Amino acid sequence: MQWDDARVFLAYAREGSFNNAAKRLGVRHSTVSRRIHLLEDKLGTKLIERSSSGYILTTAGEELRKSASRMENELLAFEATRGGENDDVSGQLHVTAVANMASTILMPLFARFSKAHPNIDLRLEVTNDSVRLAERDADVALRQTNSPGETLIGTRLTTVASSVYGSEAYCAEVTAGRSAEKWIGVDCCEYHRTWTKQACSQESYAQKLVTA
Repeated sequence: MQWDDARVFLAYAREGSFNNAAKRLGVRHSTVSRRIHLLEDKLGTKLIERSSSGYILTTAGEELRKSASRMENELLAFEATRGGENDDVSGQLHVTAVANMASTILMPLFARFSKAHPNIDLRLEVTNDSVRLAERDADVALRQTNSPGETLIGTRLTTVASSVYGSEAYCAEVTAGRSAEKWIGVDCCEYHRTWTKQACSQESYAQKLVTA
């Protein structure tokens, strides 16, 4: 069994539901459900079952919860005792991030990281397109999304708020039906491109995307 499978199951066992486990892991609830069902198939036994009050752990599930907890404690103990043993970590680290995050929030963090770890060759790729982690196009991806892909497990670092802006006069014209909606989308990342397509028709913002 891989630790990543045990970690997903342990999150469910602690949170008591797919939704809460998904929030803890930063993924969709369908990802947690799918991963646990695949783990059940690998092990050949049921780990959770439905009861009158919802899903509960089976006897095998309770045993796995205890084993996974011990695994976690062992890993944390090892990390605590050995984590600072080798301060001369080295190698190449390839990080990708969208432009508006890289140029503002992240650059000071990257600078401090490089100063603290001078032997790490930090390669930063600034792109508004998703990079394929599975094919090792990058080691770490910092993305703006509300729903990580099915094959990804991520950690929520922060929340970014977005708004739609328009002048009072223009909004009044649209509300009164005297003017048609004209959108200017922000081409800063896949998330906002998708949001713009969902918020308005393709024709209303075609050729009007601007880069933040």
